[in-house]
Amino acid sequence: MIDGVLRERDAACADLDRALDALVAGGSPFVAVTGEPGTGRSALLRRACARAADRGVRVLTARAVPVETGYPLATGYGLLEGLDPVPAPPRTGPVGAEVLHAWCRAVLDLARTGPVLLVVDDLQWADEDTAQWLQMLLRRRREAPVGLLVALNGTHDGLGWATAPTGPSDVVLRTGPLSLAAVREVVTAGYPMPPDRVFGVLARRSTGGNPAVLQATLAGLDRAVPPTAAAVPELLRCAATARRDHVSRVLDGLPPPWSRRSGWRRCAVPSCSRCAGGSAAPDRPPAPGRVPRCPPPAWSAAPTTSCRPIPR
Repeated sequence: MIDGVLRERDAACADLDRALDALVAGGSPFVAVTGEPGTGRSALLRRACARAADRGVRVLTARAVPVETGYPLATGYGLLEGLDPVPAPPRTGPVGAEVLHAWCRAVLDLARTGPVLLVVDDLQWADEDTAQWLQMLLRRRREAPVGLLVALNGTHDGLGWATAPTGPSDVVLRTGPLSLAAVREVVTAGYPMPPDRVFGVLARRSTGGNPAVLQATLAGLDRAVPPTAAAVPELLRCAATARRDHVSRVLDGLPPPWSRRSGWRRCAVPSCSRCAGGSAAPDRPPAPGRVPRCPPPAWSAAPTTSCRPIPR
């Protein structure tokens, strides 16, 4: 599946490789990958993590989730929980600047022993304290080889989170739908013969060129039936199912006040006033009135002049 998701992502992969080269050479690159769900953002991050690890870079990863948006330093703790020792959170009260500086020092001290890459997927759901900590860390990243790679939903792109100063290896990458030629290549890879024009055009149109939707559509087809006009009715049926499932997954990822199927986990701050004493059991939501409204995400990596779309 990753092959299909990363198709037509050669320019993005090259930019990520250059950022990794800069990190290994002692630089501190910042790369943001934006795009709609299913267009390969997470696949690009997984590829970058694997290549960084192969080159001896210490890789720390975390995925922000909507249910933890209101928990102080929840995403940040997920990033650093593999360190020994883990930076200590405050015992009580709100997260102060001294705590954020201590977390910065922990990462910078680690980077002085070798390059470190922090990777955050779905950054738009990160809690406010983690966002402030990452901003602070980026302002100090010239002190040691620390790279930051993030992915965020394209609907949150360009909301004005500025980095200063902007480095030469900082870049924003945008993922988009596949072209008709790429869709034909993906279909051909799964069949003993290339699709005819009608099948190819309708495969792109019915899936919107979304790599994940296209893969799910093809997975539901009978590969014994050639990809010709005769298979179009089944193609359209599978595409409708795949798109419906895709939309459902996207909606399931939105942050509700709370969800019966959501697993509430402990935040990084004991006795936190925002999440019912720092913990909430899976079978009960946080105390009434203690779950703040999700703050509007604000994350932008580099000036818009340095943003360049991935060729389609």
